[in-house]
Amino acid sequence: MTTTLNKPHYLPSVCIQANIVNFSVTFEGLQEQLLSSVVHQEKPLLEMERNQLRESLAIDLQLLHDLEDKMLGILQKAQGKEVKISCLASWFYQLHVCLGSAGSSSGYDVL
Repeated sequence: MTTTLNKPHYLPSVCIQANIVNFSVTFEGLQEQLLSSVVHQEKPLLEMERNQLRESLAIDLQLLHDLEDKMLGILQKAQGKEVKISCLASWFYQLHVCLGSAGSSSGYDVL
């Protein structure tokens, strides 16, 4: 079964009976691959730096996600109880530092 639709919607019964694989190619994806190949050939150090930045961003986002989960866990455990302000303040400070370093490395402005 094939379709020319970008994001086809199938009934649940069809999804259960078949494996759906998305082989669609976008112009932006091809442009990104071509640019990456050209940069890799012309300036390999720049491509290496780009890959390191991507890895650093992924690590920062994972750290941010972990800190958010820990904060939500603390708040959930403390539901109906008195929450230690110092504990929350330390988590907020760590989150702020994480956001500050992630924001400064990515060029975004962080509050």
